[in-house]
Amino acid sequence: MPFSRIMDIVADTLADNSFDIIGNSRRLAALRTKILANVPSLVFRPGAYKGGYSDGAKVVLVRSNNNSEAVLADINANACANADLDSIPFPYKDLTAFENRIIYYESSRGCPFRCAYCLSSIDKRVRFRSLDKVYEELQFFLDREVPQVKFIDRTFNCNHDRAKAIWTFLKEHDNGITNFHFEIGADLLGEEELALLETLRSGQVQLEIGIQSTNPETLLAINRTADLPKLFENIRRLRRANNMHLHVDLIAGLPYEGIRAFAKSFDDVYALHADQLQLGFLKVLGGTVMQERAAEYDIRYSQRPPYEVLSTKWLTYGELAMLRRIADVLEYYYNSGQFRHALGYLEGYWESAFTFYRDLADFFRQKGYDRERPAAARRYEVLEEYVGSYGSVEGDRKSFGNIAGDGKSSDRLVRDGKSLDSVAGDGKGRFDFAVFREYLRFDRDLHIHRSRRRKVVDEYDFGEGKVRIEIDYDHRDVIRRF
Repeated sequence: MPFSRIMDIVADTLADNSFDIIGNSRRLAALRTKILANVPSLVFRPGAYKGGYSDGAKVVLVRSNNNSEAVLADINANACANADLDSIPFPYKDLTAFENRIIYYESSRGCPFRCAYCLSSIDKRVRFRSLDKVYEELQFFLDREVPQVKFIDRTFNCNHDRAKAIWTFLKEHDNGITNFHFEIGADLLGEEELALLETLRSGQVQLEIGIQSTNPETLLAINRTADLPKLFENIRRLRRANNMHLHVDLIAGLPYEGIRAFAKSFDDVYALHADQLQLGFLKVLGGTVMQERAAEYDIRYSQRPPYEVLSTKWLTYGELAMLRRIADVLEYYYNSGQFRHALGYLEGYWESAFTFYRDLADFFRQKGYDRERPAAARRYEVLEEYVGSYGSVEGDRKSFGNIAGDGKSSDRLVRDGKSLDSVAGDGKGRFDFAVFREYLRFDRDLHIHRSRRRKVVDEYDFGEGKVRIEIDYDHRDVIRRF
């Protein structure tokens, strides 16, 4: 019986919490601490996976019926862990079942890094599928014009020559349609890789970059040795290239990062102006260094998947709840890409990005919008209401109108790698609510016309007199000024 079918049987009958399953696949890890409701027994080789399988370790699934047992599978764990990746069948020969779905593709397993919270740190090797095999399979996707392929390699560019070879192949065989997603270490990028990425078709690739924290003590505790100055400069350079979607990650709940330290990490990463900033929360996974040190760090976390952090020595439960509310409004306003110009104007006046989103999250809670979860169109009204009442959320807080700008302009990007002319003002002087509302109207129009694929010319006044702007999503330069 195929291993995938065995896992389907297990997944379809999950219910209780009496047995454990050991193994190194993601699906096995997800099944940990669960049991089968309709399968009377689940038997496996005793022992725990820690740093590698012992010789001959096996995972055995057994179904018992009327005192008779039938072995469903006898899986040699070492064989699975040491398998030649080229021997693993390509699962996408028939794409019928994957229409309108993202394709996930794995060209390597393992990771050379030892991040304390990551299951990939357990396997101390990196195994690669051969380039010839990868090229063949990528061409399969390209020939069928698959919309998006997401590489799930843990750090795609851990091997410089291999990363360059695959990116070069994609450039030379581009079909003008397929987008490829990669998780990379931005500080690992050298000049050749950067120069190559700058030449790719707009929207051909998107990069996810895990920064996680900018606090040196935290990075040391989680075994990350990123060169932050180089990482930041490489991200800024990729952003200037204006031909790819950039996604950066932060993790809340890491050791030695209290609320002030996290706020600094948030501000540092927000200032990079990536297309998306994902605020995630620490997951304490079995077998990781983080689980081993959970007591030392006073980390309390859910005992149910995904084992998310509840509190730490440095963050209270209430503070983590606040960060989760911030994550929600960050998704609504920043990551949606629908408020680029309004936020760009506000950025010249707010105390800090973290403070702004914290206060916006508080406003949502006070007004009940966190429970309402407003639809996209309603969010424009909520942001206008919030900015209009800024200063009344807490009695002693200054309004935007009392805060001088820093003179900086904001050059934003729309989604899908399409360029956007800088239409924001210079931010000088006192905050002008009318100008903010005009930027908000402009963002709303962009959102509406994008969904309807319309070409529209309209007039806007961003504080320097009226300007005519054409919005046309059939062209790469979506916005043109007259």
